[in-house]
Amino acid sequence: MNSLTGDIRRVGDGDLNLLLSERRGRGLFLDKRDKDLLPKDVYIKGEWEKFVNSPRVAIVGVRDSDREDLLEKTRAVSCYLSTEGFNIVSGYARGVDRHAHLAALEAGGLTTMVLPFGMKYLFSKDQEIQWDPLFEPPVPATWESQALWISPFAWQQVPNRRTPLRRNKWTCHLSKAIIVMASHIGGGTFYTAKLALRMSKPLWVWDTDIQGNQELIRRYNATPFKDPQTIDLSEIMSKP
Repeated sequence: MNSLTGDIRRVGDGDLNLLLSERRGRGLFLDKRDKDLLPKDVYIKGEWEKFVNSPRVAIVGVRDSDREDLLEKTRAVSCYLSTEGFNIVSGYARGVDRHAHLAALEAGGLTTMVLPFGMKYLFSKDQEIQWDPLFEPPVPATWESQALWISPFAWQQVPNRRTPLRRNKWTCHLSKAIIVMASHIGGGTFYTAKLALRMSKPLWVWDTDIQGNQELIRRYNATPFKDPQTIDLSEIMSKP
């Protein structure tokens, strides 16, 4: 078993240029004009090179659903994309995020966990933040080698109303495409989906009876899908 905190490091100053390095004429991760995405502190844990060199797709959705069909479909989508070589990006929360991360790890794939709080609380059950850790220590060494954690916040930042919004922005910027599994109208997932469209990123939405999903498909022309095999992987790979 690996150490839980031994390889956490701060990315800042000169290293921040790596986050903003140019590839094919565009920023690798962040739009330099988006000042909200340029915090003083960015902490990472995991194998950075694997992350940089892997195509990344975000799987996002609500935290407050225990619908078995939703969670099973989330796992199926994550597993399928992982076996196709994609790094699964999500927001380290309950519900859809949790199942997307775990399915990628169980499939032997890579996953990137964008935190809505400071790295201090990554594996903590501190009542101050009221956030359940995704993993119970010790984390299997194989999983540690498959995962990257990113926190665009100060070390001791606790989650508040604004931190998930910044987390969602990073999730979009870090990904070639966004897949919405479940969304409430007007919620954080809905915001992320609209941000993806504004950034001209491919947006797929699970075609089911969830109200926010149908709104994204009918009003915003998101691409619907029923099964993961119908997602156009070539469109994802065509994005820089």
